[in-house]
Amino acid sequence: MKKVKKKVKLKFMPVLIMLVILVIFFFLFKYIISIKPSLIVIRGNNLLTDRQIIDEGDLRNFKYFLINNKNINKLKKNKIIKTVQIKRKFLFTIEVTIEEKKVILYEKTTSLYILEDNEKVKLNRNIEVPVLNNKIINTIEKNFISKFVSLNESVKYRISEIFYQPTEYDSTLFLMYMKDGNHVYVNISNLDKLNHYDKTVESIGYDKKGIFRFDALVYNNIQFKLFKTN
Repeated sequence: MKKVKKKVKLKFMPVLIMLVILVIFFFLFKYIISIKPSLIVIRGNNLLTDRQIIDEGDLRNFKYFLINNKNINKLKKNKIIKTVQIKRKFLFTIEVTIEEKKVILYEKTTSLYILEDNEKVKLNRNIEVPVLNNKIINTIEKNFISKFVSLNESVKYRISEIFYQPTEYDSTLFLMYMKDGNHVYVNISNLDKLNHYDKTVESIGYDKKGIFRFDALVYNNIQFKLFKTN
C-alpha cells in the first residue's frame, strides 16, 4: 500500500504581516521619540539671553516625548541659574522657566559681579548694585555676603560704594558711601541694623550730612557726626 505524502501549507502571510507591523511600529516609535520642539518659550530670565539658555541647555535637541533631565542639568551648570523648569505645551512647544540668582555687588578689583550665594560671574551688561572697592578676606567675605543678602532691598539700593576697612580692634569693619551723601561705618555683627537707616536719617534730618556709626552703638543708639565744613 502506497503512502500518500501530504503537502503542508505554511501560513506565511500572517507571519509576514506581523513582521511588517512590527517594523512599522519600530520606526514609528523611533520617529516619535526623536521629535524636537517646534517652538521654545523662555520665561523668567533677565541676566541671561534666550539664546544663551537655548544653547547652554541644548534645547534644540530636547526630546519632546522623553524625560529630559540632562537638559535641566546642563542649564544648572550656569552659576546664574537658581532653578529650571521645563513644561511641554501643545503643538510640540516647550516652556522653560528660569529663576536667576540675585546680583548683590560689583567687585571692582576683579570686574566681577557677586551673586547671592557668593559666586562671582562676568556679565555683558552693567547692573546697578553697590560697588565693592577692595578685596575682603575670604573667611569674612562669606559672612558679610550672607548678612548683606538679607538686608531690605530699599537699604541696599541706597548704598553706592563699599570699602572693607578692618582695624586692630575690628576685622569686620566696613565703610559705606550712601547715595544721599552720608557715610556709614558698620561691622558684620551690626549689619542688620542698616534696615533702620531710613528712620535714623529721618530722625537726624535729611538736610544734615555726616558719618553714622552703626558699628559702635551706645545704649543701642547710633552715633552721628556732621561732616566738617571749611
